[in-house]
Amino acid sequence: MSAPFNITDCFQYRGSGYRATCFYRRERVEYSADDRAMFELLEVTPREFQYVRCGREQAEFVSGTGVCGCLARVEDVTYEGPIAWTAEQVAAEQARVAAHHGRAYEDPRVFDKFD
Repeated sequence: MSAPFNITDCFQYRGSGYRATCFYRRERVEYSADDRAMFELLEVTPREFQYVRCGREQAEFVSGTGVCGCLARVEDVTYEGPIAWTAEQVAAEQARVAAHHGRAYEDPRVFDKFD
């Protein structure tokens, strides 16, 4: 899957408008034997996937900001067009987001509904 738009572009999701802030893809989590033993000891089910920031070419999910935030599957959003920012503002925001590519999102509670 690939997002048909860029960071800072606007999209609709469930009847509300958002500005794209980041793209994510799911990645299988590999646990060490020690980690698996700890999960068993604590009777905890480990997460099967983590969500990793990525470029739009690999994106499965997009986060957006508006009146509130959203996290949506790329195929569930409707592209609206570019935001009314200057080219410098758009470039600065895209560079800020690109600096985080490949990093796992730190708060898994946000993604529980997709597991």
